[in-house]
Amino acid sequence: MKESKTLRIGIVSIGISLDPAYCWAGDPQQLILLNVYDTLISMKGNNYGVYYPNLATHWTVSKDGLQYTFYMRKGVKFASGNEVNAKAAHYTYWRFMKLNLGPAWLFTQCLDVNSTDSVKVIDDYTIQFNLKKRFPPFLSILAQMNGAVMDPAEVEAHGGVSQKSVDYFSEHSGNAGSGPYILDHWTREVEVVLKRNPRYWGGPENKQPWFDEIIFKEIKEPADQKMMLERGDIDIAYNLTPDMWSELRGNPKYELTEIRVDRFFYLTMNCKQENSPFRDLNVRQAVKMALDRDELMKLARGNAVPQPSPQLANYPGYDPELLRSPYSTHNLEKAKQLMAASKYPKGFKTGILVSKAVSYGVNLEELALLVKQQLAKINIDADLVVYAPATALKLFRGAEYEGMAIFSWGVDYFDGQNTADICWKVDGVIVKRAGFSPDIHPYLLETDRLCNLAMETTDAKERDALYKAAGKLDNEFGPIYYMFQPVGYYVRRTVVRGGIPPYPGDRLSALYGFEIKDMWKEIK
Repeated sequence: MKESKTLRIGIVSIGISLDPAYCWAGDPQQLILLNVYDTLISMKGNNYGVYYPNLATHWTVSKDGLQYTFYMRKGVKFASGNEVNAKAAHYTYWRFMKLNLGPAWLFTQCLDVNSTDSVKVIDDYTIQFNLKKRFPPFLSILAQMNGAVMDPAEVEAHGGVSQKSVDYFSEHSGNAGSGPYILDHWTREVEVVLKRNPRYWGGPENKQPWFDEIIFKEIKEPADQKMMLERGDIDIAYNLTPDMWSELRGNPKYELTEIRVDRFFYLTMNCKQENSPFRDLNVRQAVKMALDRDELMKLARGNAVPQPSPQLANYPGYDPELLRSPYSTHNLEKAKQLMAASKYPKGFKTGILVSKAVSYGVNLEELALLVKQQLAKINIDADLVVYAPATALKLFRGAEYEGMAIFSWGVDYFDGQNTADICWKVDGVIVKRAGFSPDIHPYLLETDRLCNLAMETTDAKERDALYKAAGKLDNEFGPIYYMFQPVGYYVRRTVVRGGIPPYPGDRLSALYGFEIKDMWKEIK
């Protein structure tokens, strides 16, 4: 195939929408929308918690952490030719909240949708947010795709604050964005096509994109992605398998870029039933010591890193020291002693709820089978209870399963509070799915308190220390065993260059793999 100024990317699927007010958390969605729309501020690489100017040149946060004021850049145009200003941002965020679709809670958890003071225009280039409570992760939400600013005139022309506009912007951006590309169309199950925005302002670096066109090809099967990559029909394969990564590694025609996926695999011990053996602290600790994380990670074929808590690498509260704690270290003899001291010295029979699925290259049934084999060594006889993903998730959400469950969790926004909320709060989602409560063990009241304190300060070091303290308690007393964080690779033809910025962080990678605006092809 003759090289052109078109970049072709193979992906599995998009999701349900490409309207920033409706789309939800997927990797391709972030990659697409952050090239179509601009946000007030941005993140670079995986250096979470560090924010850079974008549509806003600078911003201030009040001492009480409740007021955020952004001073917007002058002279930026939407693709329509209309000016990007504070009124446009104001319209966008109110549309987001009033539509009240899936991701609306990202803003309404800290902004009062019934108060006009929540988001208000100070002048043509100044917008202010007044939070109903302190919420340090607010900046991270503004920096991701759901913080995208849209042209009010274009939105009104396609239905305004209504489902009609959502239907349109799910598959087109028209002239409503100010990013380097325009979402030309999305033919579902086939492709998403982005065209160069002729009015793009150049971003903070005053740099125009090299590619004229970006095509995201929806290719369900990894084998087909690999074949198309090798034929030159696509330039980047987004969803290959670990076997394929191994095969292509070292081949000079291809480059593999490693990136940690913002997701972790974990096991819950269900304490909902009054006769649950997992209400016994000795049993919970015995399970944690009997499990061999290094062996479990082998099922990821080297494409994972150990996960000691719900706090992912580069997030506040990430604590690698926990990997050396007694409750994170494989110690079969100690596990046997704990079982002997428990109410179940001869062991017991239970189950492991698991989906019939492969997630990030890990076969969940194989993972559950290995857990079963490891726990058998301390006389816990666990039968696998395997369901289709939808059924398994329904049972899990209601804690309507006996014994244990194995699932993975992907973050909703790039801050440690997201994972702290679900694993360390009394009303946390995963806490509830484990059927746990303070009357089973009061540690949960303290982790809940520490998480609340972390929301009372914008000091990054203080938040980090509070989350680490919560992590130690959860590690010792909690009903959750954290396994590992998957590592993925995006495979590109070496003719495609750039896009991997050397920003500080634990891994040398861009947000969601690469930054298209900084990429080009070597065309002879």
